[in-house]
Amino acid sequence: MHSYTHVCIVIGHHVYVAAQPKTNIKRPRVDRKRFALYIELRNRGFSQTEIARMGGPSARWQAGYEAEPGQSAYRTLSDARREMCAVWLKDLEAAGGHHFNPKVLEKEPGLLGALPAHRLRPEAEAALEDFELFRARYLGHVSLPWHVEAARVIREALKSSGRQFICMNVFPGSGKSTLNRDIALWVTVQNRAIRGLWGGASLRLAGRETQQLRSMLERTSPVKSDVDMIAKGRAVDAVSSLAEEFGMFKPAHVGGDIWTREMFTVIQADGTPTSEKEATWTAFGRDSHVLGWRVDLEIWDDLVTNRNHRTLEGRDDLEDWFIQEGESRLEPDGVLDLCGQRIHGDDLYWRRLQDRISDEFDAEPVTIGDDPGDDIGPNTRSKYTHIVFPAHDDSKCLGDHLRGDPNDPHHPDNAKAWPDGCLLDPVRMPWYGAGGLLQLRTNRPRMYDLTYQQKDVSEVDVLVPKVYITGGVDPEDGSELPGCWDNDRDLCRLPKNLAGPFISVATVDPSPTKFWAVQWWVIQPSTQQCFLMDLEKRQMDAPDFLDYYPETGEHAGMMEDWQRRSVQMGLPIRHWVVEKNAAQRFMLQYNHVQTWIRQNGARIIGHQTGMNKGDETYGIQMVREWFRFGRIRLPGAADGVSRARITSLKLVDEVTRYPHGGTDDQMMACWFMLHNLPKLMPSKAASNPAPRPSWLSELAGR
Repeated sequence: MHSYTHVCIVIGHHVYVAAQPKTNIKRPRVDRKRFALYIELRNRGFSQTEIARMGGPSARWQAGYEAEPGQSAYRTLSDARREMCAVWLKDLEAAGGHHFNPKVLEKEPGLLGALPAHRLRPEAEAALEDFELFRARYLGHVSLPWHVEAARVIREALKSSGRQFICMNVFPGSGKSTLNRDIALWVTVQNRAIRGLWGGASLRLAGRETQQLRSMLERTSPVKSDVDMIAKGRAVDAVSSLAEEFGMFKPAHVGGDIWTREMFTVIQADGTPTSEKEATWTAFGRDSHVLGWRVDLEIWDDLVTNRNHRTLEGRDDLEDWFIQEGESRLEPDGVLDLCGQRIHGDDLYWRRLQDRISDEFDAEPVTIGDDPGDDIGPNTRSKYTHIVFPAHDDSKCLGDHLRGDPNDPHHPDNAKAWPDGCLLDPVRMPWYGAGGLLQLRTNRPRMYDLTYQQKDVSEVDVLVPKVYITGGVDPEDGSELPGCWDNDRDLCRLPKNLAGPFISVATVDPSPTKFWAVQWWVIQPSTQQCFLMDLEKRQMDAPDFLDYYPETGEHAGMMEDWQRRSVQMGLPIRHWVVEKNAAQRFMLQYNHVQTWIRQNGARIIGHQTGMNKGDETYGIQMVREWFRFGRIRLPGAADGVSRARITSLKLVDEVTRYPHGGTDDQMMACWFMLHNLPKLMPSKAASNPAPRPSWLSELAGR
């Protein structure tokens, strides 16, 4: 059993009490002041080397002291000290006290705890407002303009009212994870009470990032950067540490507080015990347990991976999980940052950007279908703010990409970072060289467009380029394209003064488990224009499409409703083109369907998908030319009341993303109509009857 000599030190309003054990082991003597400093700083988590540098005993002395049996008690003494502090303070006051002010603590007052704002150095105050200065001074990172812009977006969102959702896309290898960590540190230093969540594809990956955050917050010496990065101008040696200029972040007594790899709580500025506060930062992955609290800031870094986006089912599962477990954890005024590179035309980033919300609380909802986000008001916007940082800004490119031209802005020696130049990061992603943007654009154009330019999908290999829909200059031959939008036409309406005759046809692409696609088209044979009248995308069973009630002898369902509507408009649907296997399975085998056909004078045509899909002339590729020349006409009224454009976009999104989109049911339904159109057109024999012989005319006249 050891006996102890107690040493009491007063620094300002702080009382430090250390207990130095009496021992018979001979070692170099250390005065009580240095020993007390050692005990205090060691309990705050400083290393032996750091304590020696700040005026404590030598690292060798500390190592020898801690190696003795029973001398690991320097950690447990802190608990006893707290319990006995009141007694020791009375003894100290009775003895007149002893004031000690080590130079290191005079120079670095922040080492004693969270430093109040009025005691910050001018450089520290400036760093709280200047992200570029913050990164360089404390983290050793050199910022590019896009780094500063990304940090500004996050900070402004935190200041805003209401939940803010941000989708930030940037090319792989851009350093976005490092940037996200630096932003997390910046906002934590600004507000120690913040509650943050770092999300990733797995808890292991997310925990690796929170471990980095924790290491920087507990660090007490400036960062020494890699010499190669310093030579490239992308790093500097840090001037100071966060703990030195803003006070300690790591709790002094970790035993009762949270300070782990995947969850930690920093010392609070108002002195609130960290054991009574929710974690400052928590790691969270798809394999994590459900969180029991909400947070102020969520950073989801590279949640989208090739593994979880390999199949449509995988993409569906990830989106469902993210909505339920990710977006639901946000406080009313919180910010969610979904950050990563695009890897698929139907990835989570694109899907979340399709969610639309209305800012008008008194607006009547417009019900479009059963898709998420379909019940929206007339004036809507995307739920997510989309921040895109393409690797190459085409609008700022002034060079001809000639390596030998000394004025070429893409030359490695001349390239400037965006926005002064066209390259986002000339060092990490140059234009020339192996793996450069020029090589990617030449050899992997789809990857270049999607992953590095962050475009929705590559225009190189989609079925229908968007310019075919909007109109403009054809990138293939430079001709003017008419586009497909009828901007003043609503659903179930034809253009004014349009002359008949017309062909009215509906197409159906059923699905037993997914969404059915149903479209109504009116074709003008004389011009071969195909007018989309209505479109539906919903989950339903065969009885929802067409059912029969023997009690009343009436048919019901979507097919019956659309047929009645077409008759009332004077454009009765005469042909229903249905995928052949589905037609046999869901429709033609039932007697009530045959009865419905006889009553309505309509035909059900089975479309053979597998046999015709790859046909060079009549396969899916035929859809492209009909859009290119504007023969597909889409209702596009967007007056704040009509749902015409929103409805048509369900078809547009699929044809402009195929084969890289998530679904193709609407595109297939459109193809059904075009493929069967020759069968539906009136024959030339019927429109131009052969002349009758004169003798037959004479007989007819008698």
